[in-house]
Amino acid sequence: MSLHSVKKFIISISVVGTLFSAESVLAQIKAGSNSKTPTYNISVDARLLSQFVDRGLAISDRNPAMNAAFLFNLGSQFKLGFWGSNISNLSSLEDNFWFKVLAEVNIDISKDNVFKIYISDDHFYKSSLRNGQTVGLHAEYKSYLGQFEYMNNYEGSKTDAMYLNGGKLFDFKQVFRYGGLLGYTIQHASGYKNYFDGKLIGIYKINPHALLELGGTFVLDGSHFSRRADPSIYLAVDLAY
Repeated sequence: MSLHSVKKFIISISVVGTLFSAESVLAQIKAGSNSKTPTYNISVDARLLSQFVDRGLAISDRNPAMNAAFLFNLGSQFKLGFWGSNISNLSSLEDNFWFKVLAEVNIDISKDNVFKIYISDDHFYKSSLRNGQTVGLHAEYKSYLGQFEYMNNYEGSKTDAMYLNGGKLFDFKQVFRYGGLLGYTIQHASGYKNYFDGKLIGIYKINPHALLELGGTFVLDGSHFSRRADPSIYLAVDLAY
């Protein structure tokens, strides 16, 4: 990792820490002297996919995948835990498992306005070529969505990259949501180019703990990723407890 990348990552962590401190103060002001104490409950999220696609790129070699997260709730805003996914053929080294140590800060301004700051230490197995750290911000304002993400080892290139996306979801009869997202990746790796990706999604709420999602993805000018950037359709079931 270059000195420039290390500096950027340290700055990103500092920003996350500052935002977390500010959010904690705001939460205490809002709650007064009766602020919530840590509950130490565990949140479990599982996502079953016909194939795993991220930023418009095939991650699971177009095979079914399962993503799962186990997070400890240390209070009403802070979560700490891990996330894992079975993957394959991300590179010639054929990584087949992606594991993250993950921390999240959730800022629930209101029911329809939610901000989440996250930081993860990413590990890939069988090889460590793609290991690195990620810092990001996900925002939901009413029906608008936005995301910013910084990666310090993009595609195993030892260079940094940033990802931004935004979009909108529409509600229909309280159990359906549909819409789209447009993203852009900015990176400095040799042999890769900046690129746009898009996603169209439809979501059906089965019950308070389960969602069914149908989506389609595409990449503009993704020839440098070979077939990983081909248009894709996926089906996913999300379970949360």
